[in-house]
Amino acid sequence: MNVIERSTLRDENGAISVENRIRGTLQHGLRWYSEMEAQEAVTQRLSKSLDDDHTLLRNLVVPGSNVTVPLILISPQGMRVLMASPLRGVYRAKLDEWLVFDGGSRRFKRTRPNLQGLALSMSQLVLKYITGQGYPLPEIESVLVFTNPRTHVDMARPTTRIILADAIDHFAANLQELPAIMDAEDIRMLVDSLTHPQGHVQASALEPPAKPIAVPSSPLSDQSASEVGPSDLLPRASLPGSQPPVPSAAASGRSQPAHAPRAGGPSPQAGPLASPRAEPGGRPIPLPTSSTDVSPDAPLAARRVRLPPPSRGRFGLTRAQWVVLALMFLAEIVILVAMAYVVLTGTVLA
Repeated sequence: MNVIERSTLRDENGAISVENRIRGTLQHGLRWYSEMEAQEAVTQRLSKSLDDDHTLLRNLVVPGSNVTVPLILISPQGMRVLMASPLRGVYRAKLDEWLVFDGGSRRFKRTRPNLQGLALSMSQLVLKYITGQGYPLPEIESVLVFTNPRTHVDMARPTTRIILADAIDHFAANLQELPAIMDAEDIRMLVDSLTHPQGHVQASALEPPAKPIAVPSSPLSDQSASEVGPSDLLPRASLPGSQPPVPSAAASGRSQPAHAPRAGGPSPQAGPLASPRAEPGGRPIPLPTSSTDVSPDAPLAARRVRLPPPSRGRFGLTRAQWVVLALMFLAEIVILVAMAYVVLTGTVLA
């Protein structure tokens, strides 16, 4: 039997070093190393009965997902997903339930993880990928294999095939008696599809592109539907710097009087302050106003009153500034006189 190992924690001889054992335990949990040992035990038992026509893939990550499948057996008799478990105890597989026998209460109770559900979901995931690649396999059997001889499973129409430790050799012998549905070329293609998924095409890439939205041509524009950009598909009112469309009289079904003002435009009675000019971006330009020509009905931009600049006197100084400067000059004179008086009186007394 050909064995292809896909785990990076095993060396070329299939052994797990102490460092890789610590790394694997930290990444996958405390049960990881015992499950890897169970995989090795199943591989050795199957290798005694199966020849080179069978290929066993170990620890393969299904392309397009992050699910690691423990064992995938590809034989002329079909594909099977094997899940090796080192658990010990008494269990019951009833339909899709997975129960464990509780010695304290003397009855079976549900336990997690559900090994039946895990094995079945892995087989369905592999089948979905294989059929997506164009290989019309009818099914992929899910098999739950126990390697501990002290494990017993009570089976009541389980959804997954369960193999106990003393029945692994019988499982391999019974497999070879089944009719072949694939040849060596089919097996090689399946192995390449799983181990080298470079040619895997995502489903989204195979979907036809969405049809472009056809925009009816307007008599005011000669743009075709293929030249319409995303901004042209938005309403005019949602575009920056644009005015909402004005319904015409023919579209509304009502006649407008000849003297009615246009929407968004100045009224005939309004003066120049009521209709300020607009920049290319759509913002109004405030017109220069004074305190005498502002009406109470004018816009806010037109009602801004400019205060007259303060009058400048001689040398560019205002009257208040001249007063402050004079006071400072008088204070300087008073200080100088006081200092002179102190100096003179002190000299005379001396």
